[in-house]
Amino acid sequence: MFEVVGMLVILGATAGLAGATPPRPAAASTAADFTVSVVREDQVAQIDLLPATTGGTVLRVNISSAAGSAVEEITVTAKLPAQRIGPIDIVTFPAGPNQVTTNEAFFPIPGLWTITVTARYGEFDQLDFSADVEITNP
Repeated sequence: MFEVVGMLVILGATAGLAGATPPRPAAASTAADFTVSVVREDQVAQIDLLPATTGGTVLRVNISSAAGSAVEEITVTAKLPAQRIGPIDIVTFPAGPNQVTTNEAFFPIPGLWTITVTARYGEFDQLDFSADVEITNP
């Protein structure tokens, strides 16, 4: 008797699950990551935004050279020329030799932003690397 009742419960649950609509997958994010390498003299600055969206996003900068030059300081600014916004200082933290990062790069509105990385090699020696990036809404 218990076996028959158990089988009916299992058959009913199976029939219910078979007729149910499957769950919908989460909407895919349309925000894309941004990576660019900017070359100045024998130096290369790799700039990553993960993703390139308004609000807080991850920013990573890595400076490298064939000669292995040591960077004393890296600063990052952003501006939106079309709206006359900036330059905005982006506070970064050391992430290793010749690298900085932040989890809170803030872009208040979408648009074509110019990111400028300044690498200081000594008291009087520095290079600026600039790249344009399309910032979108998340």
